Amino acid sequence: MTEKENKIDFTYYLDMLRRRKWYVIPTFFLIIVSGLAYCLTAPKIYKSSTTISIVRQRVPESFIHSTVTADIDERIHSIGQEILSRTRLEGVITQLNLYPNQRKDLPMEKIIEMMRNSISVELSSAKRGATAFTLGYEAESPQTAALVANTLASMFMEEHLKLREEHARGTSEFLAEELQQVETHLRKREAEIGRYKMAHIGELPAQSQANLSVLTGLQQQLEAVQESIRRAKESKILIQQQMQMAGTNNLVEIFEDESSGGASDPSLQQLKERLAALETRYTANHPDVMKTKKMIEKIEKKLAAESSDNSEKESGGRTGGNPILESFQGQMAGIDMEIRNLEGEAAQLKKKIFTYQGRIENMPRREQELVELQRDYENLSASYQNLLAKKLEAERAESLERRQKGEQFRILDPARVPQMPSKPNIPRILAMTIMAALGVSVGLAFGREYIDKSFYRIEDIESFLKLPVLAGIPVLATADDIKIKRKQRLIAIYVISFGIVVTSVLLFAVIKKYPGMWV
Repeated sequence: MTEKENKIDFTYYLDMLRRRKWYVIPTFFLIIVSGLAYCLTAPKIYKSSTTISIVRQRVPESFIHSTVTADIDERIHSIGQEILSRTRLEGVITQLNLYPNQRKDLPMEKIIEMMRNSISVELSSAKRGATAFTLGYEAESPQTAALVANTLASMFMEEHLKLREEHARGTSEFLAEELQQVETHLRKREAEIGRYKMAHIGELPAQSQANLSVLTGLQQQLEAVQESIRRAKESKILIQQQMQMAGTNNLVEIFEDESSGGASDPSLQQLKERLAALETRYTANHPDVMKTKKMIEKIEKKLAAESSDNSEKESGGRTGGNPILESFQGQMAGIDMEIRNLEGEAAQLKKKIFTYQGRIENMPRREQELVELQRDYENLSASYQNLLAKKLEAERAESLERRQKGEQFRILDPARVPQMPSKPNIPRILAMTIMAALGVSVGLAFGREYIDKSFYRIEDIESFLKLPVLAGIPVLATADDIKIKRKQRLIAIYVISFGIVVTSVLLFAVIKKYPGMWV
């Protein structure tokens, strides 16, 4: 668009509005009259509101913690859902005889939906944790609006107390059930630990020191017994040697030595020692070795014969014979009995030592098994103590709610009978009507101008044909044309005057109907 075109745009729009005045004027006044008529015919809706404050718990929370931990926004929403339920609203409608005309023609579901749309709950702050909220109700009667608002506020307060008390009681009952279950498991675990200790008594970790002490004592006793057995056996060997010496002295044999040839009376032990010495120096076929073996065989046969004679004498009840051998035999019998007793005692001690060693070897396994049992027991015990503390805290919180010492709702500003209707909002409706009238009327003018293919300016012809216009012929108006234009001008004046009059009358009626709206 050229600079010249930009300069004449404003004039073009004025000419366009002048040409399309029959689209602008009737539409403008029609919308204005419609808006004013709506303001006159629309029913008055009164809104009454009550402000409810949220009073915090009176007892410091450092002393008693409340079991109701939900945010106030969530609780208000939950209470609102309960109050707006069909059962509650139907009771209020029946009690206060609300919507009497509508109830004759509409079902109860529609009536309840209408009432729900008339109730509003607004928090005092958009942030969470509000300290107050406003409860409002809209009705055609200001007295009904105030009455229903106060009724709903009372229901909110009652439901809030009931909800908190039920929540505290439910928490206490839940903790009591959980505590009973944990206590049952705890008792079972205690019984299992008791049975385990009784089944493995002596192998428990707590008895390790006692077992080690007993095992050390048993080992010392065994060593003492074994030492006694060793000494008894040595005594027995000594007596046997003495018996052999005594039996050899009764033999009258002459042992001629190779070097001296003299007589001697060696014992069986001496001969065995001599044989051992000869075998270290000579072979088995050496004459001295063979001679010494023969002498040992002869003495052993003699001793065997004497032993059998002594046995026969003892069995016959006589103790005749060599008194030294009889004394040695008595000592041998005593030593044999002592050895048998000591060996039996040693066997018992070894058995006990084996038992205690087994206990000590099983202690690591028993300790691990007992640790697992005690770990479960300790976890259950800790859970039991924790639940017990929470249960006591929940019981105190429940008592707090029953005495109404917890969080409460308090009415700060009760609902009053409104003096001015909240709906319709006349200033807003009038402003919107004027804006709509201007927009629609001007829009129709522009729309009609857009679909018109006629040329009203030389610039339009040049722009359309892309050719310069050499000359323009002005409009030559006849007398009839002048009469028609005058008639149209008069009609426009009459239409505008009629619209202004009707608009003024309706506006005066609206001002009279809603006097307080303009203050």
